[in-house]
Amino acid sequence: MTFGIPCPANNWSAIQRRGLQDAHLRDVYPINGFTQARLDALPPERRQALCGTMQAHGRCEEHAGWIFCYLQPGEQEAARAALNAHAMLSAYINN
Repeated sequence: MTFGIPCPANNWSAIQRRGLQDAHLRDVYPINGFTQARLDALPPERRQALCGTMQAHGRCEEHAGWIFCYLQPGEQEAARAALNAHAMLSAYINN
């Protein structure tokens, strides 16, 4: 039970149950890895928001078919705030 406090795991589970995980990310981390297929599954405005946020707060590089985005130390919260403005992070959506 969460007693009124949203639980990130429950929020992600609710997104998955609704089949909406292609349009959302669970959360952002110091190192984030995406396949091109995963990025292509995002709606265009969310893909642009994700790429812009990751470039603004860190750096991205491609390796072995994956795109890795490394957030600068201390930039994780700023990246979360930017992506939450687009309702992309399921851990922070109260379902």
